[in-house]
Amino acid sequence: MESRLFGITNSELRCLAFQLAECNSLKQLFNKTKKMAGKKWLYGFREHHPNIVIRKPESTSYAHATGFNKPAVHKFFDLLGSLISKHHLDGSKIYNCDETGM
Repeated sequence: MESRLFGITNSELRCLAFQLAECNSLKQLFNKTKKMAGKKWLYGFREHHPNIVIRKPESTSYAHATGFNKPAVHKFFDLLGSLISKHHLDGSKIYNCDETGM
């Protein structure tokens, strides 16, 4: 979901867990009326997978949404490629940051 710029809420994750269990015929005690896993399942899942962070999705600003298009992405990677070639960089010298870290 994240790679496609979509977040997932706790409720959506619980519904997804229910759907996966049903599709795979797994024995479970999920709520068949609500068609979702319980809150206890969610807490256990998050405890066992601390590397997965579930946050409330933030809306994308108009500027970010309109700026994220094929020509802009190609321009970015063309510039990145030329800088990598010019300065003989490898992956160990490339860092990711945004304006909040500056």
